[in-house]
Amino acid sequence: MERSDRLIKFVTLIVFIALVIYAGFSLYQTRDDSLRTVPATAMELRRSVITTGYAVRDEEVLISPEGGASVSIADGERVGAGSTVAITYNTSSDLARADEIRELTIRIQALEAVSEVRSETEAARESVINLSRVIAERDYASLQTAVLDVETFALKNGEISPENVGESLEGLKLRLESLRTAAGGRGFVTARRSGTFTTSVDGYERVATSDILGRLSPQDVDGLFSARAAVSTGAFGKLIYGIRWYYVTVMDSSWASLLIGKSTVNIDFSKTYNGTVTMNVESVGQESDGKCAVVFSAARKLSETAGVREMTGEVIFESASGIRVPREAVHLDEDGDTIVYLLAGMQAQAVKVNILGEEGDYYMVEDTGAIRIGNEIITRADELRDGAIVAK
Repeated sequence: MERSDRLIKFVTLIVFIALVIYAGFSLYQTRDDSLRTVPATAMELRRSVITTGYAVRDEEVLISPEGGASVSIADGERVGAGSTVAITYNTSSDLARADEIRELTIRIQALEAVSEVRSETEAARESVINLSRVIAERDYASLQTAVLDVETFALKNGEISPENVGESLEGLKLRLESLRTAAGGRGFVTARRSGTFTTSVDGYERVATSDILGRLSPQDVDGLFSARAAVSTGAFGKLIYGIRWYYVTVMDSSWASLLIGKSTVNIDFSKTYNGTVTMNVESVGQESDGKCAVVFSAARKLSETAGVREMTGEVIFESASGIRVPREAVHLDEDGDTIVYLLAGMQAQAVKVNILGEEGDYYMVEDTGAIRIGNEIITRADELRDGAIVAK
């Protein structure tokens, strides 16, 4: 009986010690958890509006009189006057043969790159990275070559190695030569003027740049783009002449009025292609039912946007950048200055800030160098004052 009592007391003591240790550990964790920080990150505030509009250019549809054409240049590529744009064919077998010639030519170029000093693994990695870049930048002119590079270097690295690349090239070149010998091209389509080529034909090529120069009304814009014209049989692409293109849109008059007196504005076309274009403000039309037609123009990024007609853009009237700081991390000191506390080692360091704007639960403060990207901003601590020990 006495032995049993001792055992109970011993077990009770062990449980008590365990509870004390647990409570102490919990208290330590609670004290330690009292410190909260977030990293300082970059922030941008914009005063902007999202619009949907149309790209207008000086365009000419290219038509194959034979009914079939093998395009000899890439989408988005610039061509000179008199340059061959496509070879025309009157049979489907001739057209298929011409397409195979073009694909074989690209494959041979890719395989020849394998024989360079760089390793096969490096070539495969670079081909995948390049394809990712092409897709992200919507570089349609380089897309086909990038895809074939991935197929050659990455997907077929077991079939095509430095040991058998010479044999593969020899076979492909023999096949290419035989196809060229049997090719039955019937004619050529050449560029009458220098321009930018795209395979995209949508029926809006009839809308000329002269139609939009002037003060348009929203109804004018609706009339120009209300219906597409029928695409001609044999149309295989178009040439865009000149380097200037236009963006026509309709926006609320309250936003359009902010453009009056502005010569240029940045438009973010991220939803159309990966980029922002600085565009001239060509005209702001008269208000009609609270809307205004606006025309912008640019002399850059034509190749990247050549194949797109309807475009969504964010017209940026004002923008500013700075450092993002949570609202809960902003305080007033004794002098009434706005401050935040940074974690410097184990101490809190008070830093004066200038608030530029706000969005949601965050302020944007001026980037003066006092706070840098990656600094730990204290949002909670047991004691917040300059020099206080806040970290254990």
